[in-house]
Amino acid sequence: MASLQPLSTSLHGDRCIAGIEISTGKWIRPVTNLEFGQVPKEMCLVDGEEPKLLDILEIPLIDTCFGYELENRLYLAIEKLEAIN
Repeated sequence: MASLQPLSTSLHGDRCIAGIEISTGKWIRPVTNLEFGQVPKEMCLVDGEEPKLLDILEIPLIDTCFGYELENRLYLAIEKLEAIN
């Protein structure tokens, strides 16, 4: 589980959520196994709403990088996204 403060989101159908991991200060980007790593909109909802920039989110992620970009972390879709602020 990672605590992420989103600083960037994309609104091209699915989502790209990226931000600073609170515990390490490193830039991370949750990705999925979909073709471009995009996160489906329904996986990004917190209590039925999209997270806002600067919210602090608890996101279930695998610690290792995924793909060629070191900031990519695989999102475990079996758990729910939660806001902790």
